[in-house]
Amino acid sequence: MFMGIFVGLLAAFGASSLNVFLKQLSDFTPNFLSWVRFTAAAISIALIVTVFLDWEIPAIEFWLIVLFAKVPIEILLAYLTTISLRLSDLSIVGPISASFSSLFLVPVGYFVLGELPTDIGFIGVLSVVGGSFFLGEKKNGKYFEGLKNLILARGVWLAVLSAFLASVAISITKLLFHYAHPLLATFYATATLSIVLVPFALKQQKVRLRSRVKPIVGLWATSSISIALHNYGLSLMPAVYFISIKRLSMIFDVFFGKRFFKEEHVGERLIGASIMVLGVALIALD
Repeated sequence: MFMGIFVGLLAAFGASSLNVFLKQLSDFTPNFLSWVRFTAAAISIALIVTVFLDWEIPAIEFWLIVLFAKVPIEILLAYLTTISLRLSDLSIVGPISASFSSLFLVPVGYFVLGELPTDIGFIGVLSVVGGSFFLGEKKNGKYFEGLKNLILARGVWLAVLSAFLASVAISITKLLFHYAHPLLATFYATATLSIVLVPFALKQQKVRLRSRVKPIVGLWATSSISIALHNYGLSLMPAVYFISIKRLSMIFDVFFGKRFFKEEHVGERLIGASIMVLGVALIALD
């Protein structure tokens, strides 16, 4: 459990850093950004597999799940995430996506994987989710006004939908682990995604690439680290626990939103993030 918590914290920082670069590059086509992410991850994981594992080809069932479930869901998820970051603040979209995917992961994880948290773990998950309702800008001390503002924020509903897709993608990823080692499964899935997205990536205007080298390199680097940690962490503990720990990324999202994009209302949003930290603590004590 301790190793899973540690990997989850590293994955949280990596996920939030990835969000920063996605928002900086949100004027690029979502499919191009997805291609950069998956290609980076595939190359990095291939190196790790070569050093530490033996290469094996999974059974046909693995490839059917990848092609007909993993690939379409991941492409749509990446598209919605990029658009939501383009429309709304990182300090709103990041926590919403993170917390609601934990909520959706409970029923999805049960139906797909047969996993359910204990009572303490379930309270922790609810705390992580409940904190998101304090992310909006309150007026006259009324948090219900903050909730209203949150609901009306551009990109929030796309973030909620992407959170649901993320919970499905997470459960499918754990299902793939039944057919191959987590790192092997991750490589084959991300490599397939990279190949599928090549035609879409080629449509990106090259003239824009030359002026945005640094954030693209940052996206490449954070993608390599984040996807590897994400899939490794899922192999260490039940998905609902690991993802809830990883949701500490929402704290980084609030601070990074202020630091890199000059976003406001950090105080109110940190209240929500603090409640989510409590939820993570309950999960860790479970």
